[in-house]
Amino acid sequence: MSDATTTTATSGGRVDNSHSVVSNDILITSDCRTHILTGPNYSGKSVLLKQIGLTAVSRESGPTKQCRMQLLTQLFARMASSDQRIPKFVSAGERRQLEDIVRSSTLLSTFTRDAHEVSVALANCSRTSLILLDEFGKGTSPIDEVSLLSGIVKYASIGLNINAPTLLLTTHYATELYTWGLIKTPQQCVDEGDQQMKRQRKHAVGKALPCRLAVIPPKDRGASVVYLYKLERNRYSQASYPIQCAVASGVCSSVTDRAAEVLESLRSGKPLAKPRDPDEGTHQPKPHDMTADRGS
Repeated sequence: MSDATTTTATSGGRVDNSHSVVSNDILITSDCRTHILTGPNYSGKSVLLKQIGLTAVSRESGPTKQCRMQLLTQLFARMASSDQRIPKFVSAGERRQLEDIVRSSTLLSTFTRDAHEVSVALANCSRTSLILLDEFGKGTSPIDEVSLLSGIVKYASIGLNINAPTLLLTTHYATELYTWGLIKTPQQCVDEGDQQMKRQRKHAVGKALPCRLAVIPPKDRGASVVYLYKLERNRYSQASYPIQCAVASGVCSSVTDRAAEVLESLRSGKPLAKPRDPDEGTHQPKPHDMTADRGS
């Protein structure tokens, strides 16, 4: 392990030995210190982010088989399920900023609170910082989230220059980020030439390595997703399987069947079938004829 290196590499990372878990290897080099982690719901994105953060804090206690990691002076985490406790490892100045955010958060929306925390991270980070963002922007529209993430990646990977932190973020919109040209992979940057990127620095886009947690997709609507919990580099997930996740969570079939019909209609452009009347086919009594009563 060398504190001077800018490479972060862990082998066989795990949380503990008391459970049967799938270990993952993490490699973050100085060539690209921003990684975008993707995967369907339930695939383990948030768990992996937490594992990386805990490994960074407790690396000396042996949570991995092998670990080579630069010395971190700051860890910023914006987790989707985060409560409002202040981490013990932040500096005094950062603690005061976060305490101000927590005190005012009762008057703020979830997204506004998240934005405050991301603002603190980007304003105070350095080359020895680790930033973990779990689905930042999910309280907005998909287009807004994609726009925000593209801005964050560009600022972290280009705007901060030599002070660029190590940034790991999760999202369900990697397809849009990469296919719309809002973010480029390290290989794309090499193919296009570093000099061209430097000449067009003002209009350049951020650079981030795509990663995904592998799954075996369902063969049909009624099948389940098989989660492998194994990290794959240079690939991103293109499906979230929300209906299968809803079924696994116990949502009733009346809801999920209709959701599947709506999803198929939106994807195919075909007209949406009218919902079936649950009372259809049953005998309905005729309304009472009030005029007959008045005429009698």
